[in-house]
Amino acid sequence: MKKAEALGFRVTPGVKTGSKALQQREAAAESRPWTSGPFFKIKAENTTLGNEITAKALGEKGNVVDDVAMAQADDRMGRVYEKIADDRVRAVDPDEFLGQLAEIEDEFVGLLKDNKSITDIPLVKQLYDLVGRGNITGRQAQNLSSKMARSAKTELTSAGGDREAGLALFKARELADDILAEGLDSDTAALFKTTRGQYRILKLLESGGVTNTAKGDVSLATLGNLLSRVDKKGYMYGRNQSDLYNAARFAQAFRSIVGDSGTATRSAGGTTVADITFGIPMNLAARAYTSNTATAGAGAAAAARTAASNAMRPVTDPFMAGAAKYVPPVFPYGIPGGAAALMELTRNR
Repeated sequence: MKKAEALGFRVTPGVKTGSKALQQREAAAESRPWTSGPFFKIKAENTTLGNEITAKALGEKGNVVDDVAMAQADDRMGRVYEKIADDRVRAVDPDEFLGQLAEIEDEFVGLLKDNKSITDIPLVKQLYDLVGRGNITGRQAQNLSSKMARSAKTELTSAGGDREAGLALFKARELADDILAEGLDSDTAALFKTTRGQYRILKLLESGGVTNTAKGDVSLATLGNLLSRVDKKGYMYGRNQSDLYNAARFAQAFRSIVGDSGTATRSAGGTTVADITFGIPMNLAARAYTSNTATAGAGAAAAARTAASNAMRPVTDPFMAGAAKYVPPVFPYGIPGGAAALMELTRNR
């Protein structure tokens, strides 16, 4: 959360404190027309920021990742690949190549359809044969890399595709790109390294459910699911601390407990004098509650409470252990509204 907030993402007091009771009250407020606006505003701002971070990871500017941004990124990266796709034979260490291919094979053994080996995939077999003959050129490596990316996309997005084969192809195409990068001058090598990273993100964004190019929105949580499969070391083990990876971690860690069902916008009311008399102060209260000041205050209070609780644990733990035998764990949730949140905050040290 700290890393996400440093990037500009916002959370509600319920998320900030970790209180499920508060989050339930927030979900209720989000479902009512007069109080839903501030909560939707937080979601919209987070979505816009996520789009901006994703666009930057692609080497593009703006806060939407629509068809225009995707096409611009694809064209720019394609020109870089074409620039270095020459007829110079690349010097490839066959032992190193086979070792890297074996690592991919071990990761996907038993997962491919019909119990296939990764070298049973035709494009991977072509790469294997060319390296074995010792005469693979930059043009051949670039051609195979491009075809592997297209095939991986098809496997991951088509109804009858083999998802595991798609993920394996994503891994194997990195070997083709490694061969393509061999022997480049320092400036071209640096440009290609940056482009490779951007191209990986571009191909992941093409996977189903990650990007809505009509709206220009990216589902960071879905992207996180995919990163956990294609880049375990970088994403799951935390070795990649880029803004995009941390944004995806944030989206996965703090999902809304209630989805956007549209209830607030469909709800009746809001037009009578009584509705307006009641609604305006409720809206103002919701805005105050979701403000940065209130959220920061909730976080500070929670941190202070935790510190004080830890200091008192030698005294309170024996008492709480005895009380747990007589007080049902669900008791705080039986108390309406803020009292439930207060009880939960007191119990969860």
